[in-house]
Amino acid sequence: MPGSGKSCAARELAAQLSCKWVDLDAEVERRAGKSIARIFAEDGETAFRALEKSTLHSLISASNAEKTVLSLGGGTLQDPENLALVRDHTYCIWLDVPVPELASRLMAQGLDSRPLLAHSDNLEQTLQDLYTQRKGQFLAAAKEVMK
Repeated sequence: MPGSGKSCAARELAAQLSCKWVDLDAEVERRAGKSIARIFAEDGETAFRALEKSTLHSLISASNAEKTVLSLGGGTLQDPENLALVRDHTYCIWLDVPVPELASRLMAQGLDSRPLLAHSDNLEQTLQDLYTQRKGQFLAAAKEVMK
């Protein structure tokens, strides 16, 4: 989920394991040459999800050769192919943070760079809806759940 601390936790885990860390969203931005917010605004969510998918596939292929910790975007697992790839070829950890805590963190960070949340009238309800939509995929992919 957005605001769960995926990037911070992944960076820390990679340091503890003395291996490479890659943030999927940052890699998508690097490959696209523009921010995710800009991709959404100019090309739409479908184009973003296609870039996300191709980037994920190449990163998981590369991580088989070199031990790597990946932090995934919250919507990555909504694609069945991505879910199967992550479930079958990675050790996935789900950071399950209560929705009110997510809302608090995100409000403190600001929502400008989060296109799915930036225009929400009720952030907590939007996050609850996302959680409800995504929970099944998170559980299907995760080999471990951290609360």
